[in-house]
Amino acid sequence: MKFRDSKTGRVYGDIEDAKRIFCVNQPVCRRQWCPLWEPAEYTYCYKWAKAHPIEAAKLMGYEVIDE
Repeated sequence: MKFRDSKTGRVYGDIEDAKRIFCVNQPVCRRQWCPLWEPAEYTYCYKWAKAHPIEAAKLMGYEVIDE
């Protein structure tokens, strides 16, 4: 499964790469702007994203590419 950034068109090979780039492009890690904060239920968002890659991708604005 791959993920495409709907803004830039860049394709990521896995949710970990997509999330890393998403977070790098944010000013700070804060719950006020993070779409993963609430669904992750205050656990580590990277663990939640890995367990729920399709939902996480959609929340971050990525398209899921099935291959």
